[in-house]
Amino acid sequence: NHLANKHNLKRYLEIGIQEPSQNFDKINCPYKIGVDPDPNSNATICITSDEFFKDADLMYMTNPPKRVMQFDLIFLDGLHTAEQVKKDFENALKVLSPNGFIVLHDCNPEKEEHTIVPRPTKTGHWNGDVFKFALFLTYNHSEWDRPYVVDIDNGCLVYSKKDHDCLNILGFSCLSWEYFDTHRKELLNLISYDEFI
Repeated sequence: NHLANKHNLKRYLEIGIQEPSQNFDKINCPYKIGVDPDPNSNATICITSDEFFKDADLMYMTNPPKRVMQFDLIFLDGLHTAEQVKKDFENALKVLSPNGFIVLHDCNPEKEEHTIVPRPTKTGHWNGDVFKFALFLTYNHSEWDRPYVVDIDNGCLVYSKKDHDCLNILGFSCLSWEYFDTHRKELLNLISYDEFI
């Protein structure tokens, strides 16, 4: 909401709803779409993120090209694996407005057991290995224009398209948990909530 209010963002997309009252319902944007394959999530569109973004790809391939809906703010909180988050992020870039933002959840997990992939239990706290993709994003830029992770709610990476328009996503490295845990502040370009505001 801080980003939406400060930058007058109107069109919001959330990937991975689970429970709308936790986040989706609270977002102050007049146009909102929530995507989640779980019918119990009460998502606006009940399909996978891959299926949702495939429709956008088809629009690009039509002749003449149809206008694709663009979003000003995209929150990625779907399947918590680095591989799926990479796909969601790449696809989100295609529908992100020129001055838009992507916020990536679960980038600063507290404990190693929260990062195990595949998910060891159906319930309980799980961040997956999203942090590995977050590390790639924060280290694929020069020091002055690195995306940052806000140290709230298991870490929220903020990516601004206007600041990082040229991004070539090739892959990401796998650091040991111990190294990440010791150096997370520098690796994630971690800032406090107050610094973010």
